[in-house]
Amino acid sequence: MPMPSPAVAGRDGEPWPLPNCQEARDELLPYADHPVALHERVLLLACLDEYGSLPVTGCLHVLRESAQPVAVLAALIVKGVIVADLDAGPLDPWTRIRRAEPTATDWLENRA
Repeated sequence: MPMPSPAVAGRDGEPWPLPNCQEARDELLPYADHPVALHERVLLLACLDEYGSLPVTGCLHVLRESAQPVAVLAALIVKGVIVADLDAGPLDPWTRIRRAEPTATDWLENRA
């Protein structure tokens, strides 16, 4: 029986399940507190809304104006804003990135 993945606080303080791949965990956790500018988040989410998903290389192209595009991408993954399949291994140029599904809290906040 597999052990549950440890978690860090994600969007809205909900736990973000870390991937089973230890290397992916070790690479992403240092970026948990990296600041992400509003324009970076909005730009990437708009592209993901339009295309559905993008490879990491596509996301980095979208974030090319950012001083640290890889750090921005990693921070958004840890915060639960975007999703990457990291159970198979660490982030690589072909890893697909997609927008995270909105939570019930997101829906309630948008109704007000």
